[in-house]
Amino acid sequence: MVVEIPVQWGDQDAYQHVNNVISLRWFETARIAYFQHSLIRDLEADGMAPILAQASCNFRQQVKYPDTVLSACRISRVGGKSLTMDHAIYSLEQQLIVSDGTCITVMFDYNKNQSMMVIDQVKQMIEAMEARVD
Repeated sequence: MVVEIPVQWGDQDAYQHVNNVISLRWFETARIAYFQHSLIRDLEADGMAPILAQASCNFRQQVKYPDTVLSACRISRVGGKSLTMDHAIYSLEQQLIVSDGTCITVMFDYNKNQSMMVIDQVKQMIEAMEARVD
């Protein structure tokens, strides 16, 4: 999944580059788009959805306004209860990856307020999503 995101003036901090928190927000934008497009959202009616458990980010280059970034993600591992998602942020202005990282989500049953196993339906949705070319 790749999402194009324009850098906003307000994304910058006092040092006149994009604040480090914004990279995690861009990860989130791609992650949510991935789940929306993979149809995992259909499980929400039954109270099931992935919940963020861990996030890490490597800051490679500064980003400044104006710019546009591509926030990309893919699921690289399906565990018993977790999904590992790789992320990369690519600057169109600089023509390079400016940050990358990993997020781990856990499948969660909101009705029972507890983690749950990754069901076959979710695995099939992920397989279909990963087979797509965005």
